[in-house]
Amino acid sequence: IKRNVKEAFKWYRFAAENNHPIASYNLGVMFYHGIATEKDYLKAFEMYQRAGELGYVLAWRDVAAMYLSGEGVPKSEENARNIMKVMG
Repeated sequence: IKRNVKEAFKWYRFAAENNHPIASYNLGVMFYHGIATEKDYLKAFEMYQRAGELGYVLAWRDVAAMYLSGEGVPKSEENARNIMKVMG
């Protein structure tokens, strides 16, 4: 099967718009790394957060990491720490 990242981006976006948590997370990864789109840390953060809110618990790790690094959001060790406490 030939890999087509533009097609993957399109379908992840479609699924994310329909509240699919893992698709939302994968779309965040694509925004974060600039796969089939321009790098956009704010959109990546928003998609990670949305994925977490939709029940994909692992997405909160990336939300916390972005708070720690200040990528896409203002740097906040407190927010990162709080997220990690909740995650256990």
